[in-house]
Amino acid sequence: MNYYEHHIGDYDSATAHLSVLEDGVYFRLLRVYYRTEQPIPADVKQACRLIRAVTKQERDTVQSILQEFFELMDDGWHNRRCDEEIARFRDKQAKAKASANARWNAQRPHREGNAVASPDAMRTHSEGNAPRARPQTPDTNHQRKRASTSHANAADFFPDITPQVLADFEAVRKAKRAGPITATVANGIKREAEKAGLTVQQALEMCCENGWQSIKASWESVAARKDTGAASRVLHADDDLREPA
Repeated sequence: MNYYEHHIGDYDSATAHLSVLEDGVYFRLLRVYYRTEQPIPADVKQACRLIRAVTKQERDTVQSILQEFFELMDDGWHNRRCDEEIARFRDKQAKAKASANARWNAQRPHREGNAVASPDAMRTHSEGNAPRARPQTPDTNHQRKRASTSHANAADFFPDITPQVLADFEAVRKAKRAGPITATVANGIKREAEKAGLTVQQALEMCCENGWQSIKASWESVAARKDTGAASRVLHADDDLREPA
């Protein structure tokens, strides 16, 4: 028990004759009794240890208080008022648990019934009269396909490209506000890389090096001559780049 009722009037009338030390020992014994919900151990030395009575005077006081306010039984020193309060607490606890179980059991059939109910049983009149969804047309199919493609991961289009190169390429396109990588963009890059005799990895690396949002086969030879200055006229051509169809 972490709480018990302490009737001051009853306590004072029963302990008015006790000294300060005796009152303190008795109060400590009561706290141990309620906290453990058990009688005080029959062994007085163990009882002294529980309430931290260490001097001879304190131990003698424990002995006298036990004999005056407690009754020694087979399982320890009993106090009638403590036993009544603990019994009342346990009865209240049991009733609260039973009440909670009763509420739970009463609600369970309703919850289980809802869980297994058929969808038709939950339909309202208005739902039954609701118009059926229109069959999907080829146009809406095409629109859904385009939407899913535009939100696909770039790695899905370039599964063999190293993650770092792909991340750098996406950063270049983002800086140029070129939009996400789509299937159209990916297919165009692959096609131009093949024309230039490059792997897709090499093509994307070249895009990253030159800041291109895409690539054309004719740019590969220009990139190789960057140091001559001839490439500078072409490297800005991608600012107006249109993605290959």
